[in-house]
Amino acid sequence: MTCICHTLNLCVKDAWAKHGDMMKALTRLRSLARAVHNSPLLESELSEVNEQLGIQARRIALDVVTRYVEGATSVSNVIL
Repeated sequence: MTCICHTLNLCVKDAWAKHGDMMKALTRLRSLARAVHNSPLLESELSEVNEQLGIQARRIALDVVTRYVEGATSVSNVIL
């Protein structure tokens, strides 16, 4: 018997795979998140820009490919 969460994750992954633009955006977002998390300079610059624009500072979540919720969280943190 398969786990319902795993099945749901596979369904979402398949749906995203059918939309090439979404997959490209997620790939770029993952690269951006890794770069910001690995560079204190980039992270501080991003915080400064957020402050200047009056945007609540949020970290770009590092998602796990097998967990679609983290991908959705990353996208919402960047967009909102």
